[in-house]
Amino acid sequence: MFEMNVACLALVLFGEASTYEQKLAVGAVVMNRAEHKVANICDVVYKPKQFEYITLIQQNKMREPTREELLKHELLALQIIKKQHANPVANSKFFHDTRISNPWKDKQQIAVIGNMIFY
Repeated sequence: MFEMNVACLALVLFGEASTYEQKLAVGAVVMNRAEHKVANICDVVYKPKQFEYITLIQQNKMREPTREELLKHELLALQIIKKQHANPVANSKFFHDTRISNPWKDKQQIAVIGNMIFY
């Protein structure tokens, strides 16, 4: 189960964030949700319509990463799970890319990292 959680988190890091800082922040959001809901990481990642990249993969509109691409993200995912990095977004449980409309207008903004806003 632990290895699956690492792979699930790595998949979200690969698909949702482009910079190292964004990957840390997205990883923190996933971990915040997993801890808040007392769920495993894969449950959080595959909850319907929560992560655009996962939704697009499920709709066959986006390619999955190669094994090599995913491996590059698994070390960071493992470090995030083991809390070896500071959490840059506090208790954020939501984020969006500024290139799309804001679905979280009613939520308090906690951090901005590049083109991503965290709530």
